Amino acid sequence: MSRDDVLAILRHVLTTAGGALVTNGVLSASQLQDGVGAVVVLAGIAWSLFNKMQHRRALAAAQAAQ
Repeated sequence: MSRDDVLAILRHVLTTAGGALVTNGVLSASQLQDGVGAVVVLAGIAWSLFNKMQHRRALAAAQAAQ
């Protein structure tokens, strides 16, 4: 399964969970939008940090092999 597939499934799970929370009155629609926005921002930061760490490890391994 590719990364895009996983992200698409995650997006649908979050949408369904958010809809259930709004339907049951746990969250308002605006709270859900704020929460989704925060999750997207934090996920983007985490993904960027993860990719940079992978790149640095690969670079260090390549330099050590020389």
